[in-house]
Amino acid sequence: MSLLDYLLPYDFSPLTILSYMLVMGFYGVGLIRMPDQDRPGSLRIFAFTLGVLICYAVMQTRFDYYAQYMFFV
Repeated sequence: MSLLDYLLPYDFSPLTILSYMLVMGFYGVGLIRMPDQDRPGSLRIFAFTLGVLICYAVMQTRFDYYAQYMFFV
């Protein structure tokens, strides 16, 4: 099994993928429109992006399956 197989959705849900894309899109547009003095620091932007990616990884990849059915392995 390749690395890509681990990252692809285990149970494909177009609505979930669209939701993640909209969240990141709205966040990006908000950052662009925000005045420079009000814009969060790069660490906070990185933390938000990492959090969204972790949510995607837990909800959409095989991690959820392994966590649910292979807990004692």
